[in-house]
Amino acid sequence: MMAIITVIVATRYNWFIAKNLSHEICVFFILIFCCSIVYFRLSKKQGKILSAYVVFFSLGLARVIIDIGDIEQVIYHTAGDDWLTYESFGRSILETGSLEAGESIFRHETFIRYIKFFEHILLGDGDGWTSSFFIGALNFGVFYFFDRLYTQGVLSFSKKLLLLGIELNVFLLMNLEIVVKFIYKDASEVPPWVALPMILALLTLSSKSGKWLLGTVLLGFSAITRSTYLPAMGFVFFVFLVILIRKQKHLLVLFQYSLVIMVILLLPLVHNLYYGGKAVLFRETEQISVNAAVTLNDWLSAIKNSEFVNTILERLQVIFYFPNAYSESTDGIMFHGVQLFWIIAILYSIVFWKKVSWDNKLLVLLPAFYLGIYFFFMIGIYYHRNIVAGHLAMGLVSARMLGVEEN
Repeated sequence: MMAIITVIVATRYNWFIAKNLSHEICVFFILIFCCSIVYFRLSKKQGKILSAYVVFFSLGLARVIIDIGDIEQVIYHTAGDDWLTYESFGRSILETGSLEAGESIFRHETFIRYIKFFEHILLGDGDGWTSSFFIGALNFGVFYFFDRLYTQGVLSFSKKLLLLGIELNVFLLMNLEIVVKFIYKDASEVPPWVALPMILALLTLSSKSGKWLLGTVLLGFSAITRSTYLPAMGFVFFVFLVILIRKQKHLLVLFQYSLVIMVILLLPLVHNLYYGGKAVLFRETEQISVNAAVTLNDWLSAIKNSEFVNTILERLQVIFYFPNAYSESTDGIMFHGVQLFWIIAILYSIVFWKKVSWDNKLLVLLPAFYLGIYFFFMIGIYYHRNIVAGHLAMGLVSARMLGVEEN
């Protein structure tokens, strides 16, 4: 009810923006998010998931109205930015009626252009509607993941309290202005952010084949939406196969889900062959030199250099959001919070090695697959978008490690 009232008030009184109260209102909404989470965790009423869905999407809509004023507004994207490029490619599908989508051979991220096309077909040209959808979906996905953890068995009060602390940390992180701004910009990373909590919930916390299939499909499309996430998505699927083996599933089952992933991953190749006549598996990147900032040969050569250690430390500073040219100390608290939980989860897996299942031991390494790739790729461009997924993964895998009762 509070969320619905907030939407109505925000819609009626756009003068919040004129009075420069956007930051204060943002803090207000985050507090409502946190209060909603605590309420839902204490509540035992039926329909909790549906109620959370309505609340988070209503709050997402209200926040967008407060931030940009008009829900139908088209947010200005400056020339040369990735998000304008994806909008242009999506528009070309409408204008040409062709799935070629602006490139006969993919050179930019592949699937995001099709997402943009369907966004505007379903939600119109106004960026406010799509932004509110992704803000609501991201928060609901995190809520759903933690709800699955709470229903995995009878948890002690201390474990429930620990899970609640991690959950609030993740919510606060994903609602920071420096994160939400990329939702407004329509960055290609956003759909995989939204999908990650659902993927982990469906593939690692469910036992139904239908949910496994949905999780596998989401995983595959996340991989082709943002290519730098491909190693992380491949690792998640490997952990999923380990879980299936632990559940003593037949090899045919493993093959079926592997086939689904293979078909999705081959879609860019089919596009490149059909429209460009060239066998490119995902996309050509050699023409965009900034994508590969440091090659493996560069690192091997640098080992002999006295500056090698300093280079490593500088890259780690940026990856883990420590004081540098890009960071802001107040936002860093949320990033360092999930880092602390991740360290605790790693130590827990080592100390209780025999007690922890292999899928949990493996899954705790997932953030390294998200962040490790940025030892080779540029990370400072459009900072902080490149470190968000890794830190979201830290919170999720830490909660799974510390919250799930081992069988």
